[in-house]
Amino acid sequence: MYTISQFSRIGMISAKTLRFYDEIGLLKPIYVENSNQYRYYSPEQVTEVLRISEYKEYGFSLEKIKTLLKIQDPLILQQTLEEKLNEVSANLDHLSNIKQRIQRKISKLMEGDFEMFSPDRFDVSIKEKAPINTLSLRRKISIDNICSLIDDLFASLKNVQSAGPIMTIYHDPDFNPDHTDVEVCVPIRTSSSIPDTRVIPGGTHACVIYQGPYSDIGTAYAALMDWIPNNGYMPIGAPFEIYLTGPNDVKDEQKFVTEICFPVKKNA
Repeated sequence: MYTISQFSRIGMISAKTLRFYDEIGLLKPIYVENSNQYRYYSPEQVTEVLRISEYKEYGFSLEKIKTLLKIQDPLILQQTLEEKLNEVSANLDHLSNIKQRIQRKISKLMEGDFEMFSPDRFDVSIKEKAPINTLSLRRKISIDNICSLIDDLFASLKNVQSAGPIMTIYHDPDFNPDHTDVEVCVPIRTSSSIPDTRVIPGGTHACVIYQGPYSDIGTAYAALMDWIPNNGYMPIGAPFEIYLTGPNDVKDEQKFVTEICFPVKKNA
């Protein structure tokens, strides 16, 4: 058997961490001496402690690692690791986009461009939109979780073919990124046999095309909100976004193209 000091060296983790693992039931010593509470570990636990450290490096939580250590089926473990790999790949893409944005920001600052907001750079137009039959899913969630809501919606599509780009409707009058009323919709051909369908009403809309990362989309909203009252209109419904080009089409955030629409009517 190994003392806790010896085992901490083997696992390249502190004795304090091993005691914590014992407390939470992640890795318990094989034997604890009653008189002095000295902990001892077996040679069979070497693989276990090394796997814990490995899974921590992969970004798994300790609770998830508890589950992973119990998996005996290699195929299930493979599937779990593939899911983590996809998550890591998505994070790398996100970090790569952030890196590119920082680099572009530095370049613009070096050129003397402080990127002051100007509504004039957006071309707002009035459009008469037809009603759209959609498959929709609505929840109160954090904006950070909107991708999972979209995934759930597409999972419900099954054999239903989409008839246009995905849309997001923001129903809350006061936007809260941590808890907001969001509805994601996919246009589909009319079918009474499909549950969770609804028609997005047509009518007059003030619209603008925004190109760039979603983190800066607020500039387009600001331009719309300035334009609507200044041109004799008032909002009469929830705004929505139509993702003409998104992450599934291109990796470069600068090439994302989104149409933002506000249902409006002329002031009396």
